This record gives sequence, C-alpha cells and structure tokens, in this order.
Amino acid sequence: MKVFYHVLLILLIITCSLWGQSHDVVLSFISESGWSNNLFIDNVNVGTQFSSDVAVASLNNIAPDTSYAMGSSDIIISPNVSVINVGGNDIGTSFDVVMTVSPTGYSSTKPVASINSGSAADITFDPLTITPGNPIDITIYSLLPGDENTANDTLYQYTL
Repeated sequence: MKVFYHVLLILLIITCSLWGQSHDVVLSFISESGWSNNLFIDNVNVGTQFSSDVAVASLNNIAPDTSYAMGSSDIIISPNVSVINVGGNDIGTSFDVVMTVSPTGYSSTKPVASINSGSAADITFDPLTITPGNPIDITIYSLLPGDENTANDTLYQYTL
C-alpha cells in the first residue's frame, strides 16, 4: 500500500515601508498531510500586536452544533471556557468573563485573576442544565477594561 503525502507551501512576501526604508515581511505556511487536500488556512492577521487584548478562544466541553437525543433526561454540565492573552503585555489585574444562554435565562460570571502574554486560562462556569431537543444560544464574552481589540472578545455557539 502506497501512502502519498502532499506538502503545501504558501509563501507570502509583503513589502512595507518604515522610516523611508523598504522591508520585506515573509510569512510561510508549511503543512504535510497524508490526506490529500484537507489543508486549510484561516484567520491570519498581519499587523501590530495590541498591548492589551484578551480573546475568548473556545468552549471546551460543549461541541458546536451538538445535538442531544430527545427523550433522554436533562444533562447538567459545568461549561469550561479558554481565554487567551493575545496582547503584548501581561494582564495583572482581575477581569470578568460572562457566559449567558438563551432562552433559558442562564448567566454566570467568573473572574480571571491574571494572564501572561501568550498564555491561556481555563474558566469553569456554574452548572448548566441542557434539556435535549431544546435549542440554546450560548454567548461568552470577556470584560477586560482597556481591551484594545474587542473583535475577539465574544464567542457565540448554537447547540440543540
């Protein structure tokens, strides 16, 4: 049996001008896969890193578009969320992360003490009751004062 590996190499050269001089910025994406064309690049940002920026990265224990079987009993789960400090500075002051679920009326707020630059923190919220067959909309957002990039502060997820 032969296994074929495909290598994807994308090289982007961006020329920018700083202080009257030209500088090349090189971005390289290299991937190796035995599964043909199942390679994707998404959400690449090039620019100046914000000093203060927290992103809600993921809802770890409720998969997107999860469907719970009707007829089964209620499911009680303590949602776990990851937030990451993508800013250039450490965050040494406490800030809150909020999770709401509609139409259930669920709301839980948890503090995050501090996060170093480039590090993540996991937050476990109060228990949530999921009734199979009833769709819910989950919203998770951070409330870091002075966050310079609010575009990555909120995560939305639909679950049935």
